[in-house]
Amino acid sequence: MSPPSAVSTVPFADPVITREQERKKKAEEEECRIEKRYTEYHNGWNGLRDRQGQLRFLTIPWPVLEEPTGPGVVTVPNIRAFFNHPTYLAPNHWDGKKRQLQKEFLRWHTDKFRSMTLSRVREEDQKIVGDLAEMVIRVLNDVKAQC
Repeated sequence: MSPPSAVSTVPFADPVITREQERKKKAEEEECRIEKRYTEYHNGWNGLRDRQGQLRFLTIPWPVLEEPTGPGVVTVPNIRAFFNHPTYLAPNHWDGKKRQLQKEFLRWHTDKFRSMTLSRVREEDQKIVGDLAEMVIRVLNDVKAQC
């Protein structure tokens, strides 16, 4: 005589609910990743003033939502996405976007950036860092004009 077949007591998962839960989980993970990137950006600028020695491309806190692993990540669309993302204003939401952008202008202003930051960048990285910093300023001008 064969044993009775086992009947599963585990209900089948509703695929619609499972997909929705997975979508929510991915959205939460993405938001955490973006918040972490903004924190790294702001902390990077705070630490840059106290940093000793020469800077490199990778030690500059670039305004992009992806990890800036190389110059190819620092593009006009990526910089624009960074400054236009709702999370950008979150830590200083009381300042307003124009005031927050003004702080960025002071940080990235060509003359100030050259004297305070670019002058500390190792020679082999200076051209690309300088060119990308100018790109940041151009994007900031565009973003500010849209406010």
